[in-house]
Amino acid sequence: LTDLFTKNGLLTVDYDNLSNIFKSSGFAVIGMGTGSEETAAEDAANAALSSPLINAPLDKARGVVVNIVGGKELSAEKIKQVEAIVRENINSDTEVLFGAQLNNSLPDSTVSVTIIATKFEVKAE
Repeated sequence: LTDLFTKNGLLTVDYDNLSNIFKSSGFAVIGMGTGSEETAAEDAANAALSSPLINAPLDKARGVVVNIVGGKELSAEKIKQVEAIVRENINSDTEVLFGAQLNNSLPDSTVSVTIIATKFEVKAE
């Protein structure tokens, strides 16, 4: 996750913005998912959103960080697909940061999504 602000990527996140999301944030939950082939972005986003580690309703989070990592075939279209799926599952006024990086060690058609949500209005289960 440090790649979000330490490496140049397709979408980089400013450290100050990332810090603001986690400042006085309370607890956080994380979900991770991976997909491959034609539906890689959708599969990875949905797997991250349905992760058993996400034990609080995402629509109650006021801060979300999404990191997308992919092989050589990671495109702006795939990044937008992940963004749309995540935004469908969170509150419209939630502060969201998206980062995206290429990772040549991944298979070309693989996409991995990590979602960290925090600043919840309710407690985790």
